[in-house]
Amino acid sequence: MVSTMNSSQALFSLRLSRLVELCGGGDTLWDIGCDHGLAGLLAGKSGAFKHICFVDTSSLVIGKLRHTLTSDIPKGFSFSIHEVRGEQIKVIHPNNVFLMAGFGGKAIIESVTAISSQLHVPNRFVLAPHRDNLAVRDFLQRADWHLVTEEIIEENEQFYEVLVVESRSGVRVSRFGEQQWQTPIGIRRRDDLLKKLSIHRNPLDQDFVKHLLNLQNSSKTP
Repeated sequence: MVSTMNSSQALFSLRLSRLVELCGGGDTLWDIGCDHGLAGLLAGKSGAFKHICFVDTSSLVIGKLRHTLTSDIPKGFSFSIHEVRGEQIKVIHPNNVFLMAGFGGKAIIESVTAISSQLHVPNRFVLAPHRDNLAVRDFLQRADWHLVTEEIIEENEQFYEVLVVESRSGVRVSRFGEQQWQTPIGIRRRDDLLKKLSIHRNPLDQDFVKHLLNLQNSSKTP
């Protein structure tokens, strides 16, 4: 019989692996909207965190997680499971990292707002919304969050924007991003967006379009 953990390892995608790397380490990782729990499993297996909190609203997901985590987990793997929305979690330990990936910007904003109101020291948030990225950036600017890093992950011809932020002083989050467009993947993402705009007239923020065009034009300047 193939163990649950071994079969799960094959599902650790490049995107999930990179998200876990960006989480760094600490006392507690909150895998919010955890779905199959693969990111939390990978983080726990790495030993970078003392405790993993799996959070999801789906009773089906929670049921499967309970089976996975109680039947075949590494020795010393400390975890808890929470069937709640992100904005409903109660933070106990001071040193946390909060991973929110694969759901919409509105839910991410609500979760960050509720969670950050409980925090008294800087904690890290790793945010990868699948839509409404500009709304998330606008919120982070207004709430005075600061950038640790930003990047674009490419997997299976799809692009995923990731923001890593903390409340401590540092570089402010820019509305359209700066660092992420400087990499080869960022350049491909920029050109892909502009190509789609020219074909489909996608109603993106016009200032964002101008930003992408300026980036493209500056890269052509000798």
